[in-house]
Amino acid sequence: MSPSTGNRPARRDPHRPGGSGRERRATPHRGNAQDTSSTPRRTTPPPGARTGRAPRGPRLRQPVRGARRRVLVAVLVLVAVSAAAWVLLASSLLAVDEVRVSGTVEPTAEEVRVAAAVRPGTPLLRLDTAAVEHRVQGLRRVSGAEVSRSLTGTVEVTVTERIPVAVLPAPDGFHLVDATATDFATEPDPPPGLPTLRVPRVASAASATEPTTGAAVEVLTGLPQSLRGQMRAVAASSPVDVTLLLADGREVRWGAPDQGERKAAVLGALLTQPGQVYDVTSPDLPTIS
Repeated sequence: MSPSTGNRPARRDPHRPGGSGRERRATPHRGNAQDTSSTPRRTTPPPGARTGRAPRGPRLRQPVRGARRRVLVAVLVLVAVSAAAWVLLASSLLAVDEVRVSGTVEPTAEEVRVAAAVRPGTPLLRLDTAAVEHRVQGLRRVSGAEVSRSLTGTVEVTVTERIPVAVLPAPDGFHLVDATATDFATEPDPPPGLPTLRVPRVASAASATEPTTGAAVEVLTGLPQSLRGQMRAVAASSPVDVTLLLADGREVRWGAPDQGERKAAVLGALLTQPGQVYDVTSPDLPTIS
């Protein structure tokens, strides 16, 4: 035994009474043989704390609120559309209040209103303007009609009257014929300055144009104003045999209505030459006799 060993104090058992606490070594308490240091412990979050899972209540209420809002908007739109349709189609707020007539001397404005047959109080959008125009154009002296309407309740009927270009003597008076070769009125006396038509027959406003009369009127209306003023009568026995009778008694054999401008230019030069009958049936080979 070495001297150092002999002088070392004896080691006291720390579990024995009187043992030194400094020499006691702390050891962890193992209540269970299984190691639970790696297992997470569940804890209850405090009230008001946010967690990763959203609450179920608001998520279910949001779609319901959105659906109710869409239904409400659809109902409001339907009510608005229905109200607008009632105002436009059935209400008296936008209805016919007055019918104005312009552009006419004969027939009178009252005759046009009667023919138009527009009833006061008719909703403006339900007014068939094409039908009104057709009824007004049924008047013999009317060649065209245009109908318009305004939100003030006024319906405007603009009439285009037929203008006579020639007259046709008949037992019942003088028939007025317009540029479409239509007989549209009868007068006891002929209007001044209009040439006389000498044709077999004239079509009425309700029938198609008669070809022979149509050819005679086409030649007459195609003449320059300087020549038309010299015409006393226009005669035609067929659509290709038109003759012009001048106020001074001279005669112009025109033929068919074609080449009207060429024939008129040639005739203007021929009338400066003496003669009684001027033939421009073939404008390239005119003759005077």
